[in-house]
Amino acid sequence: MIKKIISLLSAAIILSSIFSISSSANSAQTWWKGTDASGVIVTDDESPVIVKNEVLTFNIDSFPENYYRSEYEMKSYTASVTAQYTFYNPSDYDVTARLLFPFGEKPMYFYEYYDNEKDEYVDFDDTEKYEIILNGEPVEKKLRFTLNGGEFDTETAVGKIIDEFTKDNFYYPEMPVKKYTFTVSGIDTDKYHAATAAFDIETDSSDTRYYFVNQSGLHTQKDGTSRISNWVKNGDTLTVYILGNTKRDFPEWSFYEDGGVDDREKIDGKMTVKDVSLMTFYDLAFSQYREESKIPETDWYNAVVEKFNTNKNLLGAENSLNIEKDLLRWYEYEITVPAKSEVINAVNAPVYPVIDTNYSPAVYDYTYLLSPAKTWASFGELKIKINTPHYLVNSDGFSFSETDTGYELTFSGLPEHELEFRMSTSENPVKPKKSLTDILPVEIIIMLSVIMIIAVLAIILSVIVAKIYKKRKKIKTLK
Repeated sequence: MIKKIISLLSAAIILSSIFSISSSANSAQTWWKGTDASGVIVTDDESPVIVKNEVLTFNIDSFPENYYRSEYEMKSYTASVTAQYTFYNPSDYDVTARLLFPFGEKPMYFYEYYDNEKDEYVDFDDTEKYEIILNGEPVEKKLRFTLNGGEFDTETAVGKIIDEFTKDNFYYPEMPVKKYTFTVSGIDTDKYHAATAAFDIETDSSDTRYYFVNQSGLHTQKDGTSRISNWVKNGDTLTVYILGNTKRDFPEWSFYEDGGVDDREKIDGKMTVKDVSLMTFYDLAFSQYREESKIPETDWYNAVVEKFNTNKNLLGAENSLNIEKDLLRWYEYEITVPAKSEVINAVNAPVYPVIDTNYSPAVYDYTYLLSPAKTWASFGELKIKINTPHYLVNSDGFSFSETDTGYELTFSGLPEHELEFRMSTSENPVKPKKSLTDILPVEIIIMLSVIMIIAVLAIILSVIVAKIYKKRKKIKTLK
């Protein structure tokens, strides 16, 4: 009997372990976001300059790591893209044009490294070794930044780059802001382990908005108001900013059962005002700004305003003022093309793929936006070269030919689609068969595991009960 119980328990433990191992093996990050790059954009709608041809060269001698431990390791990554343009000016006058070249945000794997001597994470400037050349001579370039708003649209993206603070319908630098700091107490922690604190605001207030730094939830009420909330425990400190009409009284706080925000779930709790201070929107916007970041103040301010305008109720989790990792980077520079003449302009920038380690070996996805080149009056031949010792495993419809140095493709004009291609150290990277954790959410797997263990324990209990019942019946028969 004991052997049977041990066997059943062992089976339950083994099954549970299988689920645990699968979940653990898949909890590691297997996908790292890269960045899109793009062609150069002319900002003068009336420019007569045309592109006679472009040679787009990817030099991919190595793939990025998914984690870097030092500046030395980061500097060892040299993969780049060079766009070389032959510009021609058919007019009778010299043309000076301001050009913009977007080359993506910093990828998550190349943003910063940990400096053991300073005992902190340090930002790394990855643009120092890249340059812009005009007829063989370096051209001064300026870094510009805009909020990365998802799918790239040339006209919208270029319109964000201005040299002054944006004129917004609600936000302006001198706007008054009142900062409230609260402390939480009075919650029955023996009964509630994930209580919620919330307050209600007008959804479409014309003169007031709120920035709840700790906010985790937003619930629209039947009366049209918005209930913004956060999980709390005794001793927590919460920060809320009122922007605009700072003369308004702060809304009343309410507390709710674990995870709830329904009026029927109210519980006791106390929110105490710890501090109140006044500032301007400019102060708030620059509270996370780092001067060493090289981001122009106008670019930072305008990105913050855009970020805040994405949600008028200012979800704290989505509208963090530390926006540095959300910024798309651009080169801005000027060139002059003499009348009836041509110049050769080369732009060199880092290239960062998406890393997908679900494959064996890993695959690397590259995206280059060709559509911005439509801003030119005319565009001639486009030659794409990929210099690499590695394999091109997918080019999304682009028919590359193999060369001694890698791959090559030529178009008589701009293709309709953006350039996307995938590379690997193997010609045929293999994606492992899906495990149970790829098919089902971890929560369901854990639940099934628990149900299985309970079922096994129930079987064990039933065996024990049956055994005891059998013994008792045998004793009664003997009597």
